[in-house]
Amino acid sequence: MKTECTKKYDTFQPLGRKEIVAECNGGLIISDGGCRLLGDVEKRTAILQRFAKSFTDYRDKNRIEHSYHWYPKEL
Repeated sequence: MKTECTKKYDTFQPLGRKEIVAECNGGLIISDGGCRLLGDVEKRTAILQRFAKSFTDYRDKNRIEHSYHWYPKEL
């Protein structure tokens, strides 16, 4: 099913005296939730790996296939 933008723009509640406008004229729009940006940040900072290290893994080490460091990247 193809979608169509019915308005040229949407307005939001002003921020102080500034009007906030979202226009639908940017061409191809993707909705990856910022995952590409987060992936780039992770490559440079290892922030998800550091986050994962803050958890204690109580699973039986003989029965697991993936370390707990892997899971935050899948969220």
